[in-house]
Amino acid sequence: MNKIEPLEHGHFYHLYNRGIDGCDLFRETTNYEYFFNLYYQHIEPVADTYAWVLMKNHFHFLLRIKDLSRSTIDLPGFKNLEGLGSKPPHQYFSNLFNAYTKAINKK
Repeated sequence: MNKIEPLEHGHFYHLYNRGIDGCDLFRETTNYEYFFNLYYQHIEPVADTYAWVLMKNHFHFLLRIKDLSRSTIDLPGFKNLEGLGSKPPHQYFSNLFNAYTKAINKK
């Protein structure tokens, strides 16, 4: 098994994923919109997106993980609380993928 390298602040990444056995990730047009809403919610605070493509059974993103000082975690009702939003970058992607998977499976 390959060793997984952690995502680092300030670095560029080609992030991609596909459905198991090539199954469709996006079955309806509204699935693309829903995925992008989740992407914006989970990834925008920690990464700058330079290019993307969503295809029926897979996707690609070219992005750069923001420097730690540029990460903007929005927590309603909280201001100037250092450390509250300090999850490692990979956790935001995990949250995105889990949220989308749960929604698709539920539907």
